[in-house]
Amino acid sequence: MGSKSIISFEDARAKAKRKLPRMIFDFIEGSAGREIASDRNSEIFNDIFLKSKVLAEIKDPKLNSKCVSTAASSSLEDLKKWGKDQTWFQLYVNGPTQDAWTLVDRAKAAEYKTLILTVDVPVVSRRVRDLRNGFVVPFKIGLKQFVDFSLHPHWSLSTLFKGIPEPKNFRYGSKNRFDRNASRAGANWEFLDALREKWKGNLIVKGIMDTDDASRVQNAGVDAIWVSNHGGRQLDSSPPALSALPKIRNTVGPNMPIIFDSGARNGEDVVKALALGANFVMLGRPIMMALAASSKKGLNDYLSLLKDEIGVVMAQLGINDLEKISGDVLYDGISKNIR
Repeated sequence: MGSKSIISFEDARAKAKRKLPRMIFDFIEGSAGREIASDRNSEIFNDIFLKSKVLAEIKDPKLNSKCVSTAASSSLEDLKKWGKDQTWFQLYVNGPTQDAWTLVDRAKAAEYKTLILTVDVPVVSRRVRDLRNGFVVPFKIGLKQFVDFSLHPHWSLSTLFKGIPEPKNFRYGSKNRFDRNASRAGANWEFLDALREKWKGNLIVKGIMDTDDASRVQNAGVDAIWVSNHGGRQLDSSPPALSALPKIRNTVGPNMPIIFDSGARNGEDVVKALALGANFVMLGRPIMMALAASSKKGLNDYLSLLKDEIGVVMAQLGINDLEKISGDVLYDGISKNIR
């Protein structure tokens, strides 16, 4: 088997920071404004306690239960070929609405079964690290960036050899290049209704933090709601995403699938989010850090770590099946910061 390259999120982050140019690391870790929302996303998990249960028969715990972005550096067609039916397509309405419909048509032609409409980025927020580092799309190299890259020769040479990543979905089959700062106002309620009418597969709306929005999205006929504040990357005064989760669960009822992200870093965090009403828990920065730290091995090691951590927590809670995790495992109910 060999030794693990990553044994914790903090380990992955430290290794990624050493390997990546500062500009790239800061883009992954950075958030909006003073980055308070991002910190709160993670810190609030510390306010949740779980109940240990003893003398439970625990054996062979059941842990069974890919998302592709519009701005991915491989085309949606190639990613569907590699990921088969496990692949979801994430849609940003970036620039002219017609470009979004073109992407929807391509996703349908590529036989994607699930489409995610991301709605919490009407504009790109002010991210101080990116501004300080001169991070822009399309990518430009000035003196500051050249020095930064020269101090990380392994990453720089590897990237140069493989080709600088670029949003393939906006060049492949499209006259328009990706403009990170283009208006995204086309993603409105009318667009959602039209998308639901056109897209016959599973439709998920990502970026819901408000109960009224959750109710309206549910009434629009979506198949799942994704509770997220974009990892704190959009609004620094946003409440922690975890605090919105139980409120939204109470609003939409027990049968609407809820996906959650923003702040989870380990297996215990995943279990806490499931206990508060999530059906699925997604991780963004941890996966990116693991990949940056040790490439494919880092990713595999981190996913293995998560599985082990979740299994250990389930054993402590006296639970043998991931689907049995509920609010009953919360110690003394829900924290006052979550209510």
